Amino acid sequence: GVGVDAAAVRAQQACAAHGIAPNASIFNNILAALDKAGPPEAVLAWLAKMRAAVPVTTTAANIALKAHLQRRDFGAAAELLRSMMKRAAGADYPPPPNEMSFNTVISALGDAAQPERAESVLSTMIDAGFTASPVTFTATIAAFAKQSRPADAARVLKRMLAARLQPDT
Repeated sequence: GVGVDAAAVRAQQACAAHGIAPNASIFNNILAALDKAGPPEAVLAWLAKMRAAVPVTTTAANIALKAHLQRRDFGAAAELLRSMMKRAAGADYPPPPNEMSFNTVISALGDAAQPERAESVLSTMIDAGFTASPVTFTATIAAFAKQSRPADAARVLKRMLAARLQPDT
């Protein structure tokens, strides 16, 4: 964790020494490295640095969602996802969500034994006009299956089939 953060600082300093302003790609790579090896707090701290320097990408916001979820701060993750969905035209932050944004939250809620909240995110996604994929539905089905709730898993599967989607494997 600390090693990755120190390496990120050195990379930022090297860019500055060569007159290179860190761009979104550099920050995305730093966030991805921290996501793999650092504590979620480091991810959120670097996201704040990114916000101060460049527009935040959806990739970076998805990593932030994951960091909130790793901290079990479901409220912060839900608020970030809601903000991404309601993004004001012309605003730099937050960026708009993509399928990965929703899948990240749904999967984490399933892992946290909160299948109703996972299904609520799926419903919100669809109601807001976003397209749910087989992966999104399957993550929601798995959330119920992990809680030994086959009737609810079957209900979500019926929704998926009604949307003319086939389960992934």
